[in-house]
Parts: sequence; structure tokens; C-alpha cells
Amino acid sequence: MAIQRDFDEKVEISAEQNAFDIKANVLKYTGDVKVAQGTMQIFADNLTILNANEEGQQVLVADGAPVRYSQVLDNGKVMDAQADKMRYELNSRILLLTGNAQVMQEDSLVKGDRIRYNLDKQLLEADGNADGNKRVTTIFIPEQVKQQLDEKPKAVKAEQEGN
Repeated sequence: MAIQRDFDEKVEISAEQNAFDIKANVLKYTGDVKVAQGTMQIFADNLTILNANEEGQQVLVADGAPVRYSQVLDNGKVMDAQADKMRYELNSRILLLTGNAQVMQEDSLVKGDRIRYNLDKQLLEADGNADGNKRVTTIFIPEQVKQQLDEKPKAVKAEQEGN
């Protein structure tokens, strides 16, 4: 689960430009968009916020090359995600990734055309595409391999310090 206190933090957004359509209640950001809420971060080329004035009901829709998402989980591990497009519903805490989507945690990687991730329930659903020529891929890194990868930089550093 994502760190619970993140959801109580303010949402801070920065970008090169923004425009607010008051009548439609839509806020648009363009150019090097950065969103932060606690440990949660989103990086995108463009961001549209639907229901901009409705506290807690906002929906963030981002696109980029790619859109990137990062958050520290309760267990201290970092969850990273990326896709061509991303939709994040603040109220339901659902993250929807579409187009070359992937979610990475320390010991696993899930790839698909579409990934739906419920941050509260830690429920992840991945799909290939509708015409069936893409499949979902999951990669697990065994603990032994992970330990070897973690130890390599330490060995190199020790070798460099010894010279």
C-alpha cells in the first residue's frame, strides 16, 4: 500500500504553462509538468485536471514520452510506473496506465498495453491489447539474483578504495 499519509498531503503541480477553463472546470498544464503529493510524483509533458474545483474529486490525465509515476510504499519499497498516458483518480486512488504501460517494484516488473492499479488495495490488473497481438509480461527477480546485483556495486567500490 502507498504510504497512507501521502493521501493527506497537498497536491503541488508545476509546469511551464497553465490554463484554467472556469466554465468547464478543467485545468491544463503543459511543458515539463511535475506533480507531487507526499512521496508520490508524476512527470509528464501535459496534464489535464478534470473537476478542478471539486475537492477530492479531481482526475489527473497526463501524457508524455513517457509519463512517469513514482511512490514509496508502506514497506519502504519504491513503486515506479510509466506509460504513454496516465489517469489518476484522487478520490478512488486508482491509477490507469495505457500504451506501453509498465509497473516496477524492487523485485518485479509488469508490462502490458493497459494496467489498472488500485493504490489502496494494492490490486494490479494488466491487459494486452484488444486485437490480441500483445501480451502481458511479468518478470520476477529471485532473491538470490537480487542479492548478487546488490553486492556487485559494493565489491567494485571496495576494489576502487583498495587501489
